[in-house]
Amino acid sequence: MTQLEEDMEKLVDDVVTKKDLKAAFMIMSEVTGAIAVFGVLIAALTVWIPGIGIPVGTGVVIKSLQMMAQEYPKLPTEKRRVIAKCAKFLQGMIS
Repeated sequence: MTQLEEDMEKLVDDVVTKKDLKAAFMIMSEVTGAIAVFGVLIAALTVWIPGIGIPVGTGVVIKSLQMMAQEYPKLPTEKRRVIAKCAKFLQGMIS
């Protein structure tokens, strides 16, 4: 189990706010680059709002998530907490 997965399990009851989502996307853009974050965001919206009609290469999404997973353990504790909360939220939205 990765550090991110472990942290997500610990945050089962935490509420995600708009501020958390904004912070998570800012952190992700620092780590993986703005284009990768845009790809993940569009993929999440496409799943959340079917028929939006924006094709996103799965390769971009997979690569950005792999980059985030590699850099996640190196982040400070507070940044990891924000990323884990938002990842848990997005996972629940997609599932």
